[in-house]
Amino acid sequence: MINNYKKPEILAPCGSYDIMIAAINAGADACYFGGYKFGARAYATNFDLETSLKAIDYAHIHGTSLYLTVNTLFKDNEIKALYDYLLPYYKAGLDAVIVQDFGVFKYIKEMFSDMHIHCSTQMNINSKHAALGMKNLGASRVVTARELTLDEIAHIKDTVDIEIESFVHGAMCYSYSGRCLMSSLAGGRSGNRGRCAQPCRKCYDGEYILSMKDMCTLTDVPMLIDAGIDSLKIEGRMKNEYYVASAVDAYNQIATDVVEGCYNEKKAVELKYKLANIYNRGGFCDGYYFIQGGPDMISKDRPNNQGIELGKVIYAKNGEIGLKLYEDLYKQDVIELKLKTDSFIIDGKAKNNRANDSLLNNKSNDNYLEITSGIEGKRGSQVSLKCPKTKYIAVGSTALRTRCNYILEDVKANIIDKNKDIDIVGEFTAKIGRPMSFKLSRDVAGECIAYTAYADEVQEARDKATDIGDVRRKLSQLGNTCYSFNKLSLDIDANAFVPAGVVKKLRREAIEGLEQAVCDIFKRVSRSNSFVDENVKLSIKSFTDKNVRLFGDSFTDEYVNQSGDSFIDNNAELFSYALVDKAANSANDYCHMENSYKVNVSISNYEQLLVVTDFSYIDGIILGLDLYERALKDKVFDKLTGDGLNIYLDTPYVTSNSFDIAAYLQCKGISGIYIRNVDTLFAYVDYMRESTGNTGVEVGINTDEAGISNDNNVAVIDQAYGISNDEFKVICTNGVYAYNNKAREFISALIPNVIFELPKELNKSELDELAKAIKNSCRDITASFNYTVDKGNRLSYNNQLSVYEYQQVMVSNQCVVKNKSGCNRSNQCMRLKDDRGNTFYAMAICEECINVIYNGVPSMLLGQLDKRLLDSFRVSYLKIGFTIEDKDKVEQILNLVKAFIEADYNGGSLHYHDNAYTAGHFNRGVE
Repeated sequence: MINNYKKPEILAPCGSYDIMIAAINAGADACYFGGYKFGARAYATNFDLETSLKAIDYAHIHGTSLYLTVNTLFKDNEIKALYDYLLPYYKAGLDAVIVQDFGVFKYIKEMFSDMHIHCSTQMNINSKHAALGMKNLGASRVVTARELTLDEIAHIKDTVDIEIESFVHGAMCYSYSGRCLMSSLAGGRSGNRGRCAQPCRKCYDGEYILSMKDMCTLTDVPMLIDAGIDSLKIEGRMKNEYYVASAVDAYNQIATDVVEGCYNEKKAVELKYKLANIYNRGGFCDGYYFIQGGPDMISKDRPNNQGIELGKVIYAKNGEIGLKLYEDLYKQDVIELKLKTDSFIIDGKAKNNRANDSLLNNKSNDNYLEITSGIEGKRGSQVSLKCPKTKYIAVGSTALRTRCNYILEDVKANIIDKNKDIDIVGEFTAKIGRPMSFKLSRDVAGECIAYTAYADEVQEARDKATDIGDVRRKLSQLGNTCYSFNKLSLDIDANAFVPAGVVKKLRREAIEGLEQAVCDIFKRVSRSNSFVDENVKLSIKSFTDKNVRLFGDSFTDEYVNQSGDSFIDNNAELFSYALVDKAANSANDYCHMENSYKVNVSISNYEQLLVVTDFSYIDGIILGLDLYERALKDKVFDKLTGDGLNIYLDTPYVTSNSFDIAAYLQCKGISGIYIRNVDTLFAYVDYMRESTGNTGVEVGINTDEAGISNDNNVAVIDQAYGISNDEFKVICTNGVYAYNNKAREFISALIPNVIFELPKELNKSELDELAKAIKNSCRDITASFNYTVDKGNRLSYNNQLSVYEYQQVMVSNQCVVKNKSGCNRSNQCMRLKDDRGNTFYAMAICEECINVIYNGVPSMLLGQLDKRLLDSFRVSYLKIGFTIEDKDKVEQILNLVKAFIEADYNGGSLHYHDNAYTAGHFNRGVE
């Protein structure tokens, strides 16, 4: 039976040219690779430019697409290098680029308009809102967040006409992709810059509580295809050719079987077992396609390859162990044996932990002894193996096979070294008195590509006529090429002389010519620099001059860790400070109004709210919807709004398909919202578009000509939101990355006068450079983005700088509390400590069923700042963020900020001395 399914693309990771060849031989329809810059795997082998261009041709010759990862966040000065970097790839016929950064997306659309762009999983698209928004702006594909269920992906596919790419196999991040700063803060290596140090693979309090098992969905492929996924993505640009080739082959086989109506679950299970023998972390999981996280997805015992359970140790003595085999044993199998609980290995020598109690909690590979088998054995049998240090081996423990040469050799012979077959049609002609010719043709993406090679005129044979069978045999000798003849026809005169050397030369030239012809159809002569062609319509329109703002998440009033101790020592003298007078910088070339910045405070519980309301210098409070409703019920806001305090609603950390932004925007008395992610950004834009009735403004149409004035837009918005004519503000957090000026242009074109929270990974010099770039962008952004938004809209200058907070380092669909002690829906907070003594706090956000992990040391910038710096950064708002602080700590910080403001009014700055704070990346930055 043939199903009405289209076979999905099998997409392979390629860390090197040889791995790409192995993936193509295994049946990959497309490969993704990193160039010599700007990829999210900076420590992979990656491709230099010469290798990249060769790879593009090789892939196209073999019927495979090639995608380049440009999926990091760009600093402002790096955007300038992007044109020269991409141009050779573009001209060579690169099929698509994979992008995280809005600024990079915008730049590519401006400079290489016909280049396909795939929105990276690093962009963290979790819903139809962002998928539709990016599609309307020119994206050809979105890579969905790993955390989406199949139902959620199916809904996006049903709602938005765009290609969907989803991960199906390989390593999983604990954090939502693009939402992790843990590596950045703990090790100075930014995951958003392709340099992740993998902190989730480290040990915390004796467990690998953040280490996810690898994903394997071979038995789920029928449901993945049914959900409408267009591309099945295999993770692993740091993996070897055996890993990549075996995974590609397995998914290609199963996907083909599903489409052809002959799917066999037993076959899928057998292939899954084969993949587990090559690499897995504590077994496989199905990812989030069917569950909302949980301990079954965590490999607590170890963070690396665990292989498969080979057998049970039944004795260990006199340099020999006995194994009861669960699986077949092969020669050269690498076997790991667990040591007794009080033993470990140092420099290859077994030791006893009693000599050093600090190692008792060690759960690394030091708890295992590795041996290599010299014999074979069948499942169910008992075998004896030579083994040193048998007195340290734990009898009764499970032996693990971490390498199986038998399987690897099979992969090498039958997958990696097996050329992919491509059907071609050959037509050989040898007519006396006419040039000899050999025409080859093949199908490429539904188009017939052909090339004809010619030789000299055919002469009449003087003696014996040419043997046609011999000519056919020579033409058919395709050797190590990827071709096989679907049809080979010969038209040879009976008395023609056809030299064997000429036949071979024609065959070689015809193949080379055909391959060049295939490559040429992908190549581009020159770049294209129009943003969108005339058929593209923009359904997202910006409609207001008003600002909006953001922060947020809501915690309950109770926050305790597992030991019940306080996070903050209320009696400690956490800081001392002195006012330092400084002369005002009269030469300041930034047109910033004196003392114009205001203070916004984000809160997490009701106790914090009551403290914050006592400080009159605060301009705005950022809080979640639940706290807003409670404060509204208790009439706390009556006084606050009467005193002119602004109320900003915090939006969810993660936005789903069902997210209803109207529940936020229609709240009474609010001054704006705090947007945490790209999905909420586009949900807001779409809501505004629908509210104003602008459901699809064609590119280039002036809003005045369309009968839509800015005044009308404001009136409609005011009515829809139930707010007055006061400014409504939108603040975009770091979750909506505006790392560079181009990204700010992108977002400003959607939301005029948006307030940007300054990127946390830029140091003060880079923030200064970003501000200068903004200053030099005094132009109508609609001109650079090539579509009309609000007439005359300019790039937003409004910046918010976070000066105090426990910095968020991860947002996860997993939950430390649930995975350690079970779900109690209490918004509990747990303390985590890594093997270097770094502390983090994992907060359960039960309303969203997610985890937010915070750095254990709060960030404080007040001692680094003065008026000159704030003016140079074009800061309009200072933000204070409260999460786990008690009321005394909240009051202490607010008094410190008050002292800073008073110092600033007098032309000075605030100095304090305390090692309980960190400046984060403000001084050091990241690579």
